[in-house]
Amino acid sequence: MVSGQSLEESLPQKISQYGSEFSVINSVAIRASGAQDVAKALQMLAPGLFIAPKNGAFDYVDASLQGSRPQGILWLLDGVRINNRLYATTSPLDSIPAAIVERIEILKGGQSLFYGTQAVAGVVNIVTHSARSGENEVSIGAQSDGGRSHSGRIGGVNDNGSYLLFAATDRSNGFKPYKNKDFEASSTDRKRGYNVTTMGAKADYAFSDQLVLTAFYQQNKSELDYARPTDNFLTENQRTEDLAYLKLDGRISDDVRLFVKGYYHEWDTRYLRIYNAAAGIELKSNYDYWGYVDKGLNVMAEVNTGAGVDVRFGYDQQNFSGSDDVLKIGRQTEKVQAVFAQVSSNNRLFEDGVLSLGGRYNKPEGEGDKFVGHFSGSYNLNEQLSFHTSLGTRFRLPTAYELYAIDSCCTQGNSDLEPETGKNINLGGEFSNDALQASLSVFAREVDNLIKAETQGDSRVFANSDDQVSFKGAEANLHLHLTDEFTFNANHVYSRAVEKGETKQINLIPLNNTKLSLIYDALENGLRVSVNANRVGSLWDEKNSRRINYGNYTLVDLSIQKTLDEEQKQTVTLSLENLTDQQYASGIGSAKRDGDDSPYVYEDLGTPFATKLSYSHRF
Repeated sequence: MVSGQSLEESLPQKISQYGSEFSVINSVAIRASGAQDVAKALQMLAPGLFIAPKNGAFDYVDASLQGSRPQGILWLLDGVRINNRLYATTSPLDSIPAAIVERIEILKGGQSLFYGTQAVAGVVNIVTHSARSGENEVSIGAQSDGGRSHSGRIGGVNDNGSYLLFAATDRSNGFKPYKNKDFEASSTDRKRGYNVTTMGAKADYAFSDQLVLTAFYQQNKSELDYARPTDNFLTENQRTEDLAYLKLDGRISDDVRLFVKGYYHEWDTRYLRIYNAAAGIELKSNYDYWGYVDKGLNVMAEVNTGAGVDVRFGYDQQNFSGSDDVLKIGRQTEKVQAVFAQVSSNNRLFEDGVLSLGGRYNKPEGEGDKFVGHFSGSYNLNEQLSFHTSLGTRFRLPTAYELYAIDSCCTQGNSDLEPETGKNINLGGEFSNDALQASLSVFAREVDNLIKAETQGDSRVFANSDDQVSFKGAEANLHLHLTDEFTFNANHVYSRAVEKGETKQINLIPLNNTKLSLIYDALENGLRVSVNANRVGSLWDEKNSRRINYGNYTLVDLSIQKTLDEEQKQTVTLSLENLTDQQYASGIGSAKRDGDDSPYVYEDLGTPFATKLSYSHRF
């Protein structure tokens, strides 16, 4: 558990104390894994979260949290929503290097009370390094595919405040993203690479012991290849992404805390697409624009009444605008305001448990007002055994793509879409002692007006489902302290997602996902060895009017980390990714053969066996 100093930083821990499942991936685990980007760290380390990068590092991913679709996960960076409101299924993970991350927090179950739209199945909060750490570091790394990485951070701390400057660069020519048989002669660019540079600054200033101002700015510049098995001479997203926030944390008294935060997130991508054609090189997209701006205001206060009850209340405002010249989405704007409140007990009222009850009223411009309610609680039967539950209602607003897209090859938008609504429940228990921690939970979500693409003639059009959709499953976790040096972790998720009256699993959601890790950590000699395994069960998708089963693969990563000096400031890490060199499909797609334009299905390949060696020096 990580105890935040501010009200916003401590909110996920508070939510977990009231009955929501919560886990943290700390910087030690992230660094020791050798992960290049956040997606890789989550793929192997995050319990309950399925992640499948399309073609290696810094690429799009499929994601599912306790059996959800990607649209049901809300992504945050330092508490700022970074979900792409233009496209819900386009995750924000393809441009976040692991080097800038201090920890990753995962809240499971519906979290719309505090976080609003898209927090249907849970929230993933990526927390950057703290300016208050006072730790400086430089790091360099090399990969077997020719990739290179460099990162560093430097800062300072004094009585009144602190600052941190950070930067990271990651680049690689990549690997072949398809099987040889799936490449057509017209595709001459046969490796999918990336070039990502991230830099930023964080600072805080204490006006007094009770009032702290924090400022943050980060810019990411990326050149991300988009792989194609046919026609491709070069396809690339050239992106500039800016994220900034200004936050004021205050303690009015011993019993009253608050924070006010304004944020700005701009995502600008220029899309370059050059094809090999019979007459020569053909320019299909000449740095066409797609992107969005998301800005808003968060205000929240917490009051301890002294009567065994705590009260939290606040106001959110989200302002979105976005457009896409490729898919012909004109400039669209959206403004959503919300007020929320929660009443919760503390140990003055119930010594062995807590209860919470809250509601949120969402008011978008125009029609579509939504109220969501949330109840949760936990009970400690004794020092070793506890139980928890959370239940409530949820909603998700349609994205600009779902509403307005004009994609000549694939899918059309529908401006008459209604928001998705639904309810959820999570129940679970945990046993813990000095040697082990074990937990078991079950979850269920019912969704109305599910937005999906339906075939209409030669095209696919977004529509609300007439039938209710059910997401049900269970998650089990085991953490064993085998010896002082050896630790074993196991996580398994079973999820069943079907429409009413149907038996087939909804596309892109695995029936089973298992993650295992064995860690040897000898602190006295600075050696850490970790083996991580990820078993992905059956997945389905539909291409060329066929339902296709894929998945069913196991990934194994090995990482060895050794400090070189007595103060453990210098560290060398050797990581072996996909140790067994398993060729596996991270997804499937459809293309046409050069000769006769006949359609065929190809497999997106995940990262093959790869090695990475890195050196870091903290000072």
